[in-house]
Amino acid sequence: MVFNLVQNSINYFNQMLSECYQFKLPFFENLIIIPTFNTLNFINMAILKVIEVLSSSEVSWEDATRKAVAQAAKSLKNIRSVYVQDQSAAVKDGQISEFRVNVKITFEIE
Repeated sequence: MVFNLVQNSINYFNQMLSECYQFKLPFFENLIIIPTFNTLNFINMAILKVIEVLSSSEVSWEDATRKAVAQAAKSLKNIRSVYVQDQSAAVKDGQISEFRVNVKITFEIE
């Protein structure tokens, strides 16, 4: 059973490697594997993980995004990218009182 899962994963990996440079494995929804090639034409693999973070700011959506990355950087190394998935705002007395973002942060697992 485990051997079949591993063999299927290897087959899937080889198929995806030939089709594109970035792909997700079906049984790890939040992991991304990016093959890279060094000067000796060997394949180096980078395993990336994606987490979802909610953040808010009284200034702007950009400030809320910066706060999310800064907070995540306190406990994560090798942050590669941030993707703003959703933006919203809280309104109080007819004025925006808080900017909110839902971001996906991608970082490399060592």
